[in-house]
Amino acid sequence: MRKFTPLALRLCTAHRSAFSVRTITSTQSKALVSTRDDIEYCRRLVHKHDYETYLSSLFSPRYAREALWGLRALNIELLTIPTHTRTPSAISMRYAFWHNTIMGLYTQPQTQNLPPVAR
Repeated sequence: MRKFTPLALRLCTAHRSAFSVRTITSTQSKALVSTRDDIEYCRRLVHKHDYETYLSSLFSPRYAREALWGLRALNIELLTIPTHTRTPSAISMRYAFWHNTIMGLYTQPQTQNLPPVAR
C-alpha cells in the first residue's frame, strides 16, 4: 500500500474546507447510477492493485461490496497519479481534475463524460 505523496497531502489539506455534506435529490440520484461495466472496471482495478481488500470484500453484501470497490478504485486512481505522470504541473492538473469531478457530482451530476470510477 502506497502512502500519499507530499503534493497529494498538500492538495487534500488545501481543499479540505471545500468538501461539505450536501443532500442529493431523487432526480440527482437517478443520474448517479453506475452501470455494470463501471462496477466491473472498479472490481478489476481493486483486484489488480489491492488484492487483500478485494478478497475481504467478497464476504460483504453485494451493495456494500460494489460501493467498497468504487471507493477503493478512486483511492487507487489518486495514489497512482504520480506514477503515471512525471512533471509536477501534470500531477497537479490530474489532482485538480479529480477534485473538480468529485465536487461536480454534487452540483451537476451528469455521468456521460465521467471516468468509470466517478460514476
